[in-house]
Amino acid sequence: MSRSSQNTEATQARIEALSHELRLMIAMVLSVRPASSGEIAEELGEPADKIRYQLRKLRDAGLVAVSEERHRRGVVERIYVACADKMDFRFEEVLSVPLEVRSRLALTLLRVIFRTSLHSLSQGELVGEERTLLSLVPMRVDLRGWEELTQLHRDMLDRTLQLKAESDLRLEASGDPSISAASALLWLRNPPRD
Repeated sequence: MSRSSQNTEATQARIEALSHELRLMIAMVLSVRPASSGEIAEELGEPADKIRYQLRKLRDAGLVAVSEERHRRGVVERIYVACADKMDFRFEEVLSVPLEVRSRLALTLLRVIFRTSLHSLSQGELVGEERTLLSLVPMRVDLRGWEELTQLHRDMLDRTLQLKAESDLRLEASGDPSISAASALLWLRNPPRD
């Protein structure tokens, strides 16, 4: 098997693992901070055994790892971290997997974005916050405009990932409190309605 097909299979396995809503939510928690299955269960309001099962799936795909083990009351508590280098997909990587796999991930991402946004709104975070941006811009574009919009979103994603890495380093060095945030980018063709 060629290295290219091995990479495609690994990418597909990672994308398929994240195409499950609960696994994606767990990965989001671990992308922000290390946590035990119990802490994740409490944060997401899910049973701990369900979280442990989904953590195994994420570990099998190489998306999370155990960073430490603690002994508490005769039980080993595992602390998990996200494998950030495996969670950030290059555009070309995503295009290498079958369309139906990409579609499942896209639908899962949209459900999680919607769920996260509703939670923020219910907590009053979107209303009146000067540093929050929520917009929808319906438009018509020509091919050049579509290509420029695609590049703009790719650039924003690259810059967002760079800012996340820089902020992680500053937080680690300073020990200052962090602000929990999420950034969602979306651009798509809007096919005509039947």
